[in-house]
Amino acid sequence: MFGAELASGRLTGMANHATHVVVRDDAIDGTRGERLLAAGRHVGLRVWERDPASERSVAPDPANERVAYVASGVLVVAVAGDPPVEIRAGDSYVIPRGAGHRYEVLEPATVVEAVCPPTLND
Repeated sequence: MFGAELASGRLTGMANHATHVVVRDDAIDGTRGERLLAAGRHVGLRVWERDPASERSVAPDPANERVAYVASGVLVVAVAGDPPVEIRAGDSYVIPRGAGHRYEVLEPATVVEAVCPPTLND
């Protein structure tokens, strides 16, 4: 479909395409171990790859809402005052703006997260 563009070199990584396309090698590392992917004015996408670890609490974030999809692995997640829930690949969850949460990684996990509004350093 894009054969001519690929052959001519017109289809390349993010370095030549502003921020509309982020290829894997151009994603940057965030401050807490996440990979920062594409971001628009209203939402940013990041991916977390975590190994099993003890429970971690995350303070409420008054500025951002998060929606997450578990691509692989197993975690236990508790959002706001809800009881902890075991989630697996294919499951998703929402962390509303201003809600704290905690999680524990039970099996190596990859979680894709959309953040609104996008941030680069949290």
